[in-house]
Amino acid sequence: ITNEVWENWGREWRNIEGRRSSQRLRSLGIPTSSRHMFHGIADPNHNAIVTTWNRVVLDVGNLNRFLKSRRISRSNRCRQSGCAGSEDADHILFNCQDIEHASHQQILKNNIKNDFRIPSGLCLLSLKDVLSAMSEVETRTTENLFRLAKLIHNFITHHHDKGVI
Repeated sequence: ITNEVWENWGREWRNIEGRRSSQRLRSLGIPTSSRHMFHGIADPNHNAIVTTWNRVVLDVGNLNRFLKSRRISRSNRCRQSGCAGSEDADHILFNCQDIEHASHQQILKNNIKNDFRIPSGLCLLSLKDVLSAMSEVETRTTENLFRLAKLIHNFITHHHDKGVI
């Protein structure tokens, strides 16, 4: 069984979809060796926070862009009424045009700016923008990334499709 698992993993890794996660981590400036970087951080919701963080960072999960790439959904368009964008993690967190959702996004952006002392004039339009601002303003330590993961988890849990991402 172990050999079969390794062979399957190797086949998937050689496939473009298998490399996509490492490419996404590198594009965000997160070392690919840090996949388990939150191990040992004590928090009552640790597993849920880490799961949400991995889905957001890797841009997978219950998002139409990812579901369409897997032929599970017919469209990659946002499910929020009044928005015609492509539904991916950055869109849900920072760019959705639905009025109610946009107000919740602004709360998330304000929380991120306050928690990490990011200047108020800086636009946060993607996770990459947030991580870049964090590296300029505050050291990107494991604890700080976990605080960011917790903010994102709380936003998704309270304001997006009953917490499913």
